[in-house]
Amino acid sequence: MALNGWLSLGVPTDWATHQIGHELTALHGIDHARTLAVVLPHLMRYKMASKKAKMSQYARRVWGESGTDEELAEAAIRRTIGFYESLGIPTKASIYGIGEETLIEISKRFESRGIKAGEHKDIDANAVVDILKMSIA
Repeated sequence: MALNGWLSLGVPTDWATHQIGHELTALHGIDHARTLAVVLPHLMRYKMASKKAKMSQYARRVWGESGTDEELAEAAIRRTIGFYESLGIPTKASIYGIGEETLIEISKRFESRGIKAGEHKDIDANAVVDILKMSIA
């Protein structure tokens, strides 16, 4: 369904997590599912201001959380991290030995290809560095 485009009919889509994850796979050989766990929670934090409503909906509908939108957005991130880690999948790039040199390389790759990811095309080379820095810390 995702590969044939049906998931994106009539709704905005954001595949930035996957695009960043593909670069981690290319540079470090980490399988794609693990790269998603490394990227997604930090991309959520990076985009919290603009995606708070959607993250709140996710926390309520998927995790059964309640609270303010701010509390729910934080819960969405916390519960997503907890889920991945409960499966034994780390959510920190540093666990895989990823450091500043990888951030620089991925930034160069995004820049040279002119990649602008996300539903608003606002995840550029600089944003990728910021997102991955959160994952290294």
